[in-house]
Amino acid sequence: MSSDAEFAESLAQLDQELARADRIARMASLVTMVSGLDMRSADGRAGISSLLREIETRMPGAIEREAAGLQLARLPTAARMETGELGFGLGV
Repeated sequence: MSSDAEFAESLAQLDQELARADRIARMASLVTMVSGLDMRSADGRAGISSLLREIETRMPGAIEREAAGLQLARLPTAARMETGELGFGLGV
């Protein structure tokens, strides 16, 4: 019985690893597509708009969550201000 449970657990782990590998492959494909878009052209802007709509359809709120994370990362923190990383130069 123990070997059946171990086998089932191994299969579950394998499924998770395959799903992760699939997500990574899809992300790599997406990065390749996006890197080819010229944001100065109307076609490039239309392409990125289409891509963002598709992401929002498949994962509602994902874009807003990522944008919020980027905004939070840009906020000054005491540690970053002290080290002068933000140019404030408060550290001695």
